[in-house]
Amino acid sequence: SRLLELPREYLAWIDRQEARLTGTVTAGLQPEDAAIETARLRKDIAAQRAEARYIERGVELLIASKKAADALAADNAGDRRELERRAAPWRAWTMTNEAFALRDAFDPSRGWRLFQMAFVLAHVPVFASRMDEWREAHDPLLDEDGVSLLYFPTGGGKSEAFYGTLLFAMFLDRLRGKDRGITSMIRYPLR
Repeated sequence: SRLLELPREYLAWIDRQEARLTGTVTAGLQPEDAAIETARLRKDIAAQRAEARYIERGVELLIASKKAADALAADNAGDRRELERRAAPWRAWTMTNEAFALRDAFDPSRGWRLFQMAFVLAHVPVFASRMDEWREAHDPLLDEDGVSLLYFPTGGGKSEAFYGTLLFAMFLDRLRGKDRGITSMIRYPLR
């Protein structure tokens, strides 16, 4: 539940930026240009708030999945198969984090950058919604009609964000019983 601080802090930052920019984006512009910039700002702010909600949804799904994992561990399982499948996203999340920790030799100075963690968390519901137990997490806009794009300069950590998301999806695929097929396609343009 501590991960919920990430989308909350992001929303607070968005609010501060909106307050700061609202009066300045139109300064010195003609009325028609000011209207265009005001609309552009509203659109950008709305998209950022939507992204914060995607991150929050990912955390909420992991919290619910962890409850299923805890019930399994405590052997409070009614339908073990159902609980195992509901616990799969949590298990995939912990396996992903363990894989990255092993890669980093458990060095505390390494680890997720906030944008990387946010990127992975935002996509947790996308992959979990492939399972009947998490079908309610399906979001047509993010799952089917959208494309996720990260831009940072070279060395900024894009690859780890994509690989973290991919690793989560692969672990989840295995945990849900998939043993063959394509999990993801990644295209890396050279320029």
